[in-house]
Amino acid sequence: MNVGLVGCGQIAEAHLKAWRKVESAKVTAVCDIDEERAREVARRWNVPSRYTDLETMIRRENLTYLSICSPPRNHVDAACSALGAGLNVVVEKPLAVTSKEVDRLIAVSQHSTAKLTVISNFLFKSALTRARRILASKNESPLSVEIHFLKHRDYHPLNDASHWSHKLPGGIFSELLFHPLYIIRSFLGDLDVAGVCLDRFPSREWMRYERVVAFLGATEKRASIHASFDSPRYATYVDLYGPKNAIRADLGTGDVYLFRDSEKRGASKAWDGIRQATMSLQNMSRLVPDAFSFHLGITDSSHALNIKSFVEGQPSHGSRALTLQDAYKLTQIQEDITTRIDQYER
Repeated sequence: MNVGLVGCGQIAEAHLKAWRKVESAKVTAVCDIDEERAREVARRWNVPSRYTDLETMIRRENLTYLSICSPPRNHVDAACSALGAGLNVVVEKPLAVTSKEVDRLIAVSQHSTAKLTVISNFLFKSALTRARRILASKNESPLSVEIHFLKHRDYHPLNDASHWSHKLPGGIFSELLFHPLYIIRSFLGDLDVAGVCLDRFPSREWMRYERVVAFLGATEKRASIHASFDSPRYATYVDLYGPKNAIRADLGTGDVYLFRDSEKRGASKAWDGIRQATMSLQNMSRLVPDAFSFHLGITDSSHALNIKSFVEGQPSHGSRALTLQDAYKLTQIQEDITTRIDQYER
């Protein structure tokens, strides 16, 4: 099973590592418009062939899968070429800039037997898997989800005015929003965008805003996304609120915390102390072996679990790979939010 990769930037490393975890898969060709970058990635990862033109790579190589790691504005063109040639496609998020672009991709897919997924690796994080399992053990489903994606103020695209992310609708937030949107949808289903609030970014003239909060809702379900590029540290955590229990999943550290309501306040404090101590021990007992095994290459990364789920056609760690139809709906919601960002206070 030969795999090609287009776009040899930073995220390509995650895909190259992931494909090594997929049985019988081998990355046989890489492509980038920057010939030197393609040559360097091919050398470091021992990939036999390199190209500067995707169509040439697809025509010459006997590929089964293509990983698309180029900037978002190139995703749909590359995916259409691959699906048209019968290649299965793994696309980095977001799938597209607008839902109209996805319409074109859906039209091509209807004449192809190949399949496509968009990376949703946070669904395969161990902390989110544990949080989902704990809430289910309480016979509860979340009614509200709050997601915090915090980037350090030295996050590399912030310091590069020419970075492609600043030219997207909604700016750099467009590159980030797909993650929280698919997490919310996995718990609450489809929601409508209720509103967007933003804070200005005075220190970098090429960035209009430093923080965005988006609100979503439908019937009795609510969600919010807090994305910041002015955080003192990197952090990603998901808060799930059920009727009686709340759970925080820290996707960075892998820790999970359970908070339970009780009418007996004294007993509640005692039980909460015991419960948190128990979960802290579980967090520690999971963290040490996972850290060692990950660095030894034994434990699959979330990208690897995501791609395996797609290739094997079955859920992994309780989550499944996104379909093209999933990605279309998520792109519509993302487009609604980024449009509101661009129109904010105009």
